[in-house]
Amino acid sequence: MAFPAPACGARTVAPALPVFRSRYAPWWDDYSDLWDREPQFRRYQYLGDDWGPEDYVLHVIENYAAPYITPSSRVLEIGPGGGRYTNHLLSRCAELIGVDVSVKMVRRLLRRFQNQTNAQFLQGSGHDLRGIADRSIDFACAFNVFVQLEAEDVYGYFCELRRVLTDGGHAAIHYADFSNPEGWKYFLENRARWISEWGTRGRFCEFTNSTMAMLAERAGLTVVRNQYVGRDSILVVTSGKPEVLSGRPTGPTTRDFTQIERSLDALAADVYNEVPTEHHTAASHKTAETLLSGLQITEALELGCGSAPTLDWLKARGVKTLGVSLGSEPCVHSLIHADMHFSGLPTSSADLVIARHTLEHSPMPLLMLFEMARLSRRYALVVVPCDEQIWIDWPNHYSVLSKPMWRKLFTRARFRVAAELDGRLEPNSTEWCFLLEKES
Repeated sequence: MAFPAPACGARTVAPALPVFRSRYAPWWDDYSDLWDREPQFRRYQYLGDDWGPEDYVLHVIENYAAPYITPSSRVLEIGPGGGRYTNHLLSRCAELIGVDVSVKMVRRLLRRFQNQTNAQFLQGSGHDLRGIADRSIDFACAFNVFVQLEAEDVYGYFCELRRVLTDGGHAAIHYADFSNPEGWKYFLENRARWISEWGTRGRFCEFTNSTMAMLAERAGLTVVRNQYVGRDSILVVTSGKPEVLSGRPTGPTTRDFTQIERSLDALAADVYNEVPTEHHTAASHKTAETLLSGLQITEALELGCGSAPTLDWLKARGVKTLGVSLGSEPCVHSLIHADMHFSGLPTSSADLVIARHTLEHSPMPLLMLFEMARLSRRYALVVVPCDEQIWIDWPNHYSVLSKPMWRKLFTRARFRVAAELDGRLEPNSTEWCFLLEKES
C-alpha cells in the first residue's frame, strides 16, 4: 500500500515488489486501534511508551546500538511500531529506514517523525526486506519484534540481513529466550494461555541462545554477542568475518558462550535460599558500620543479595538500593532476578557494588570482579569466608580462596584494597571483609 509523502520530513519508500500481507499485520493494526480506543493508554504520549521502563530502552540503545552506529551510518529498524527506539536512533545516524508490517503503525511513524528529514518508512512483509538495496545498511536492529516471529520468518530475516548489510555491518536482534532462566519461567507461566490463544498478538515465540546463533550462522552471518538482557536476549551479528593476520585475530575475538551458559544453568540448580539470622545480620551491619561510614554513597547495588542485610543498613541512611539475585529470600529492596555474573545493568550503575558471601559461590570469581568493576562508579565491598575446610566443603561453594589469592584477583580487576576487617562468620570461623576502590 502506498502513502502520500509529506511535503517535507519523514517519507515512505515504495517497495520493489507488491507487499505480501503479513500474518502479523492484523495483530498490530488491531493494537493500534486498541491503543487509540482504550483510556488506559491516555497517560502515554506515544504507542510503545507503555512497554517497560525508559531505563531499559536507554540501556539497550547504549549497549547494543550505539557501539555500531556513526553519524554517517544508514540504519534499518525492523518493526519500529510507535517509534520508541526510532526516536533514540534518529539522532545518532545520517539516515534511518523503518520497515513495519502494519499500515497503521507506518501512519503513526509518519505523523510522529514528519519533521525528521533523515527518516523513511515502508510497509514490510514480515519475512523479508524487499525494497532495501543490497549492501546498503550499516546497522540494523529489531527490538520487541522477533519475540513474536516464527522460525521460518526469523531465518528469512537473517538471510535478508546478510544481503542488505554493508561489509562489516552489524545487526542487533532482541528475541525471547527460554535458555534464559527468566525466559523459561515466563514460558511456563504463559504456556496454557498461549495454547488456547495460538496465533494471537502477545504469544511469544521462544528460542534458545544456541538456536538463534545457529539460524544466523546458517544465513551467513557471524555472531558477535549473544547475551541475556532481562527476561530475553539480544543477538548481535555482523556480515563480515573476523580479520586474521598470521593466524591470529586482529579485532575482538568472537566466542561461543553456549557451553558456559549451559554450565551456569546447571549450577543454578545448586542455588539455595539462605535463611536470615540474627548473627549474619549483626555481622553485616558491623562490617558496614566499620568500612562504609563516612563514604559518599548515594546508590548501592548488591550482587547475589539474598535477604540483603547490608542494603538494609544503607537504605536506613538514605542510600538508594538495588539487589540482583537468583534466590527467593524475603527482600524489601528493588530487585532484579538475574545471574550475578551477567546482571545486564548499565556501566557505572552505582557508587558502591557489594558482593557479600557471593564470590565463594561463583565458578569464575575474577570475571565477577570484572563485572563489579564495570558496574561500580568508585567502591566495592567484598565479604568472603576464610579458607577453612568447613567452608570448602559447604554446598555451592566453588571459590573458597586464600587471602593472598583474593588480593591478587582484586588487583587484576583493577581494584585496590582501601580498608579491611576480619570479622566473625560463625562462633568459630572468620570472614574477610574488604573495602575496594577502583583504580583511576
